[in-house]
Amino acid sequence: MKARHQAAAKAREYEPSIPIEQPAENNSYEKEG
Repeated sequence: MKARHQAAAKAREYEPSIPIEQPAENNSYEKEG
């Protein structure tokens, strides 16, 4: 169970396309672009 949780967390970290996880990063990218 822990391994599954860790895998999900890693997938979320590697997937910046999720605005709910890291909205600040998305905003930064939009501002820079």
